Amino acid sequence: MRAIGEAIQAATAGGGFFAGYLWGVIRWSGGAGQSAAPLVRSAVLPGVLLAVFYGALFVLLFWPRLPAPGVSGLRAVVFPVVFAASAVVGAFGIHAALWVVG
Repeated sequence: MRAIGEAIQAATAGGGFFAGYLWGVIRWSGGAGQSAAPLVRSAVLPGVLLAVFYGALFVLLFWPRLPAPGVSGLRAVVFPVVFAASAVVGAFGIHAALWVVG
């Protein structure tokens, strides 16, 4: 059961990060006056790799800090918070990186 919870937590964190990452890329490309499609296509693979890394890192660093498996209600509430926080990290992280580069 713990492995399933860790996998769901990693997928939630990675999914949130990827959603924020794509939002940041699309917003940046629109602000640069370009069509978003070519940049988004070229950014998908790096975004997926970053999201997988972020999800794994999240589970390795933060999963042990959550309460014991017996308190599953708190872990169920944590999933939406993890998704939202990861989306913010992805969006503002890539937006800041793109702003610095270009």
